[in-house]
This record gives sequence, C-alpha cells and structure tokens, in this order.
Amino acid sequence: MRLKSEAACSGAIVRLKDVADVTSSDEKEAAALAELQLFPVPSAGKIRNVRRGEIRELLALSDVNLKGVTLSGAEKLIVRRAEAQLSALPPVTAAVVPTAYIMPSTKIPRASENAGVELVPVALRPLEKGTVLRAADLELRPAAIPKESGLTPLKIEDLVGKELLRSLPAGQPLFKDAVQAPRVVRRNDKVRIRAVAAGVVVSTDGKALEEGGEGDNVLVEDGATKEKLMTRVTGYRVVEVLGTGVKKVR
Repeated sequence: MRLKSEAACSGAIVRLKDVADVTSSDEKEAAALAELQLFPVPSAGKIRNVRRGEIRELLALSDVNLKGVTLSGAEKLIVRRAEAQLSALPPVTAAVVPTAYIMPSTKIPRASENAGVELVPVALRPLEKGTVLRAADLELRPAAIPKESGLTPLKIEDLVGKELLRSLPAGQPLFKDAVQAPRVVRRNDKVRIRAVAAGVVVSTDGKALEEGGEGDNVLVEDGATKEKLMTRVTGYRVVEVLGTGVKKVR
C-alpha cells in the first residue's frame, strides 16, 4: 500500500482506497482491502491530518494481518471533503408560486400568519432511518416556514455525511432535528482505546458498551482488565480516555 499525501473524499466514510493505492498479487484481496472503512470524512471546509501509524492501527482494528502488508508513501496525509457539485436551481419569478413542503408537526400557515418562503433541502427519494446522506439524495426547494416555528433552513453541505434519525418520504424537508453525526462506534464493536498524558500515548484494545458518533462520550470495557472507562469517540472504532486515565489502561 502506498499512502497518498492528500485525499479529497466524497460520501460519509473515508475508505482505504481514498488514501492509498492498494496493490496485491490477489486482485480480490486488493479490492476487499481497498473498501475498508477508516474514519468519517471531515466536515466541509475542515481537514484531518493522518499519520501513517494511525492507518496501521486502523488496519489492525479491521483484523488485517499486518505481517503481509507493506505501507509506503507519505508519512502524513491531509484528508478533506470533496466539494459537492450541485445543479443550478431554476430562477423563481414573481409569476411562480412556490410549493410549500410541510412537516407533519408543522402548522400550515394561513394567509394571516407570518410565514416566509425559504430554500430548504428536501429528500429526492424515500430515505430509510440510518441513511448517511449524500448530496445526490437532496435538492433545494422553496418552502413556506412559519417564523414562530423556530426552524432554521440548512444548506445541503450542512447535511452531507449526517445520519438520518428517522425515515423520510420523498419531498420531505430536512431540518437539524432529523440528523445526527454518523455512528462510527457501535455497541459490542472492538475498539482501540487511547489515553494521552504528558505527551505520551498509551493504547489497548477494548469493547464498546455504547454507540456514538465522533465527539460523543461512550462507555467502553478494557479488554485486559475488564474495567469500564468513559471515553470520547475520536475516529472509526477509536476512542480516547477522558481526563488523564493512563493508569487505567494497559
């Protein structure tokens, strides 16, 4: 595997093929390795610096036999989200009356009520709960939003990479309460537990007792001591002990 120095990724999860050129005498093995999930794609406008050692750790978490793997190329790479190519919207003229896409919990405004028309992201097709949103799943459409509802229109880039909390029909507008950060740690996952203190990083394997997205606090069990630790999710199946906590991790 030859690591790239920079990667621009679409979708929600960075895969090995995004950050490295994978070659093997066994084409099926190379194709399977290339599809390995590593960590969430950074938010729009942000970057993530990844060391070669982190890639090695992530491969080990996915039960890749590192004795048969050679990592070369860049020592550190920069990962960013690829810019979404959005189709241009047709201009809305005074003669066009925009359609109002209303959520079930939203009160339909009467003529006497103060409602503004905003461009909001809507589902282009029926979307299942747990779907990680892509730009191709959404488009902007005009919608009437009562000002007293407190709903704030989002941009499509605000939703790309987020996970749906409930199923949505085609044409349904999306607001902040319908999504969450994608779950990169799930209950009973094998995780890498890291503790950092005084510039020293200590790590061990463990098991997740809860699920969470990047930045969430989750409870894990140390694989060696069976001790329960409160940690913060920092990547795909990677958590960091809150506080010092180094003495608790072997």
